[in-house]
Formats: sequence, structure tokens, C-alpha cells
Amino acid sequence: MLTAIEEELHSNRHLAGYGRPIVAEDERIEPLMKRAATLGLDGGFHVQAAFRIERMLAAGRWRLKMNYAALVAAFWLDLGMTRHECEALNATVFLAGMPPVWLEARLQAPGLLFPIPLSMVAYEGPAPRSWPGQS
Repeated sequence: MLTAIEEELHSNRHLAGYGRPIVAEDERIEPLMKRAATLGLDGGFHVQAAFRIERMLAAGRWRLKMNYAALVAAFWLDLGMTRHECEALNATVFLAGMPPVWLEARLQAPGLLFPIPLSMVAYEGPAPRSWPGQS
């Protein structure tokens, strides 16, 4: 299995479901696994494989931890879904989270994107441009 992981990392420079851009460890894994245990979903073939891959990545030079996406995909596969069914469900779940974020974001000042103060961003790029209709 390590060869397949190495090939994926070599060709795409990432492994879907492993690694996060801001923090290394996904805080959602532990509560998901606790709930999965109550439902009898914590020991399936794909869940075990997902954790094996994480251990391989930790033992190698990559130091990537599993994220929410890998664990949820493993649950779905263990429940008997096909890859295409998982992808369709994942798209639906992902899109379902967008309206509340959009509703909250539209209450913020224009130009804000991240949930951190702009004073914490050390931007060194070009000066802001004015956009049509912007005063």
C-alpha cells in the first residue's frame, strides 16, 4: 500500500483526505469515531485502512494526518456505497454547508474573507484595487 501512497504523493503532491492547510490534526476525528463506535461503524475495513494510511504517513517523511474527508468516505464505503454514490453525497453535504456561511459572511464588512482580524494578516502584495461600484 505504501507504494500507491508514494506514487500519489509524487504525482499529485497531496493525498486526498490527508493533511489540512492550517492545523495538522483534524479536531473532528475523535468525536466522529466516538459516535461511530456507538453505531458499530468504527471497525469497518475502510475505516481501518484509513487509519493504516495515516500511520504510514506519520511513519514516513510526510507527517500528514487524516482529515474529515477520508474518515467520512471510509464510513460511506463501509456502508456499501459506490465511489460515485460517495462523490454525489459528498457534493450534497458540502453544498449544504454553504448557505449558512454565506448568510453569516454577508453581515461582515465588504472585503473580509477569513475569520481572523485583518490586522493579523501580513500582506506584502500589490496595494488593494478599487472595483466598479466600490466607494
